[in-house]
Amino acid sequence: MENQKPESNSGSSAIVPPKPANSAAKFYAVIVALIIIAAAFGVLYALKSPAAPKTTAVSATLGNVTQTLSVGDTYSFTITATGTFSNITVWWGDGATSLIKYSGSTSVVASHQYTSQGDYFILYQIHYPSSTYNGLIPISVGYPASSNVFVNNSYAFAELVANSTPPVITNPAIFGPGADLTYQVSYSTPSNTSYMVVNLTVNIYKGSELISTTAYPLVYAITASGPGFILPEGTIDLYLNNLAQGYYTVQTYVTVGTLAMTMINGTLVPTGTANVTNVSAQTTVSYTDIPIFDSVTPYSQTASTTFFDALPNAVGGYTTLDPAISFYTASNEILLNTLLQLDQYNGTSTTSFIPELASYLPTTANGGVNNNTYNYTFKNNYMGPVKISVLPGENFTFHIRSGIRDQFGNSITAYDVYFEIVRDMLFSVSSPGTGGYLIAGYFFDNYSTPGFTPTYQGIMPNLTYSNSSDTFTIHFAHPMPTTLVYQLFAASGTFVESATWLTQHGSGINFSPAGFQAYMAEGSASGYNTYVQNHIDANGPYEISLVSPAQFVVLTANPNFPGLPYYPAAQSAKTVVMQYTSSDSTAWLEFSSGQAQDVQGVIPQYWNNTLALVKQGKAITSSFPTLSIYFYNFNLNVNTSMLSTIDKKANLPSQFFINHDVRLAFAYAYNYTEYFNNQIGNKLYNATFQVPYAGMLVPGLPAAQNISALQALGIAVPYTNLIKAAQYWGDFWNSSAPTQMGLSGSAADPTYNGHPLDVPIFVLQQDPADEAGATTWVQMLQTFIPGLDGGAQDVIQTSEVNIFLTFAVPQGDPMPISWGGWAPDYPYPTDYLSAMFLPSTTSTYQNANSWNSSYVAGITTKQYGPNSMADPAEANALNNITIYYDRGVANETNAAVAYSWFQKMNEASINMTMEVYLGQVNQIWIWDSIANKTALQQWQQNVMIGGGAEIMYNYVVYNS
Repeated sequence: MENQKPESNSGSSAIVPPKPANSAAKFYAVIVALIIIAAAFGVLYALKSPAAPKTTAVSATLGNVTQTLSVGDTYSFTITATGTFSNITVWWGDGATSLIKYSGSTSVVASHQYTSQGDYFILYQIHYPSSTYNGLIPISVGYPASSNVFVNNSYAFAELVANSTPPVITNPAIFGPGADLTYQVSYSTPSNTSYMVVNLTVNIYKGSELISTTAYPLVYAITASGPGFILPEGTIDLYLNNLAQGYYTVQTYVTVGTLAMTMINGTLVPTGTANVTNVSAQTTVSYTDIPIFDSVTPYSQTASTTFFDALPNAVGGYTTLDPAISFYTASNEILLNTLLQLDQYNGTSTTSFIPELASYLPTTANGGVNNNTYNYTFKNNYMGPVKISVLPGENFTFHIRSGIRDQFGNSITAYDVYFEIVRDMLFSVSSPGTGGYLIAGYFFDNYSTPGFTPTYQGIMPNLTYSNSSDTFTIHFAHPMPTTLVYQLFAASGTFVESATWLTQHGSGINFSPAGFQAYMAEGSASGYNTYVQNHIDANGPYEISLVSPAQFVVLTANPNFPGLPYYPAAQSAKTVVMQYTSSDSTAWLEFSSGQAQDVQGVIPQYWNNTLALVKQGKAITSSFPTLSIYFYNFNLNVNTSMLSTIDKKANLPSQFFINHDVRLAFAYAYNYTEYFNNQIGNKLYNATFQVPYAGMLVPGLPAAQNISALQALGIAVPYTNLIKAAQYWGDFWNSSAPTQMGLSGSAADPTYNGHPLDVPIFVLQQDPADEAGATTWVQMLQTFIPGLDGGAQDVIQTSEVNIFLTFAVPQGDPMPISWGGWAPDYPYPTDYLSAMFLPSTTSTYQNANSWNSSYVAGITTKQYGPNSMADPAEANALNNITIYYDRGVANETNAAVAYSWFQKMNEASINMTMEVYLGQVNQIWIWDSIANKTALQQWQQNVMIGGGAEIMYNYVVYNS
């Protein structure tokens, strides 16, 4: 089901914000059409719409203007008129106004306290005797970094995603009368999983007039964070067409409650009636102002010490700031700029490193890496004595740099490094996946074993620290190459925070077997420590200044970070605004208007516009190959009940893709020629945005295998071949599998439960290339299955947060086929093979998609549930894939042997048709020409950082 414009209910009775209910309150809810609260909002504004601006040469000057503010603070600025005026009216954007009469001075101060977050435009009108001067000040209001009020709450916001006409004014973008604008409303998920969103209502005002109000239906779902109500599409589109001149405001209300549900009748999902009790509701409100004027003067701030980063398709922003959990680029970019690791990549190299928390890197020459065989005994009150045998290259000792302090003045010590790595190991089997798996795969000798759980006994003998000598030592399960170890400690999951700070905020560890067991719950979404999830104890170049949940994060230079050799403190970018946009069009508008200094990952349709800006001297570009890839996943265990709440047309057996012939039929039907030439745009725009690849040893990795090499080995690389696709579909249909699955009809017109077989493909919202690619894919399938999707193309747009967090849970994943992407954590085969191919509970993608040998063999497990379509041969193949992986890991110090096993795993996995491969990214930076291009190319084009579209802001240098 594609996103549809919601029907307005403005003709119904008014809706008011719900008041907090007592714990005994009860109400009924229909699970699939939840307009939870049917009260009514009153009129927001008790004021008139501002008068139409008049063109005038009379001006004014402003003083004390800032463009960010904390909720609860008072905003004050000075207006100096150029002559005598009668009065000045200030419209603050949240329903408040100020009227300032002339009292003998042409300079006045206007002040207002903001109590809600939002993106505001302050409109000030100076009424001269024969003319009116109109000015605008854009201001973003969010919560200070120290605030904890948003942990239990949800916040919605509206963001421009499309405009039919260009703005009449840029930096910031102001549109004139007649504009057609599309805004997208998203909301954040409460960090505290005891709370859930129960109501989302959007009001649109023109001045004092309420022109529409809509309460949006939510559905009940079991997600990675636990049960709760969700907006299935992730966002809502608001269509504002042919806007007349005026001052518009989008007001969003979100109600969050702590709820308990008891079914009255029906099933929980997809239908049924429930009694919802124990409502302790609290409501938040956010504002987005939309000035529509043909003549107005906005305040614009040039990039002097500020860097505005437009981040497209990052709906929801960061998911967690906990360094032991974060495994999402929107989160990681914040950690990269606020926290230190033991080491970091040097410039564009993936084999040269800069020590950060380490004073120098361990080698055999300096004694940091053992070159001998020896034994030691570990014993404490809970275990031992245990004899530990150490082979050459298994022990790495890091000397910790002195003088590093966090933003609160605490010294970062060897114990802090030790504490963070213990957390990483304990969270290495969490759901959703965390960065801890990267080191855990080398730290535990049985990590890939089905059902693996980290234990006190497995961790304690192999991690040690000494604050007296400032050293941290890790004992790996196998001998390790030094370069690989440096790469691991520069990867996700190894950012270090103060153990004291973590303990102060409820994330301390009880160092005992029972304590470790209990602590592991904190690593999964349902058990997150919400304070640590939303706050950072910065020790790097920046600290968080301001947060507007799911909308923006403001970073400021950390005064306690003095800079390190080759890793400086903040240079030109003393303040960084990270704006999470929900579309490429929004990000492009912010960049092209001069508001943003960078636009990341913009879609090819803006390439010609980019070249025009370069020609005008307003932008610079720089491109480089990366290791970042995109693909589609096949889900072997679709939660069809959950799916039916998202897409009413969807209709397929839950284990449809467990059949290999089905996967092959779908894989061979993808139209790669159309995708790369026109949908991605390589041929259309005469540029290289992505290139084809197959498997997970992508070009640029050690032991890489390109398509030609794989095909030469006889590997079944699934590239477009409709003859093969039709043959595989015929093989499936002529077997016993369709009957076992409950399918009927014919191969050309299959049905399930009496309705057409309908297999939705999930893609990102505002991703036109992949939406088009998925649509073409279904059309190709319909050349031999004309009845598929009832003859239509069922492509579902959803958010990154849904794909990577909300839906990413075994047995709870409703996506039969889902878009995926990967930016490397370290440039080594295991980073890719384990995340996308390893059939293990520790695998980032394959865990949620139920690629597990026990499940495929028909063995019922708690993690994956039952499987009625057992395939012993495929289960055996999955076991072999795990064996190949383990043998490669066990031979890390012998590259030739390790690489041969990794290639064997890669080949076997491709033959299993686990995924449909899309493209490998050629990254193109698009920056404002104020930025120094040499610095950009020297420090921002490492495939490990820039390749994932992440920026190290402390390396940003502006031209003088």
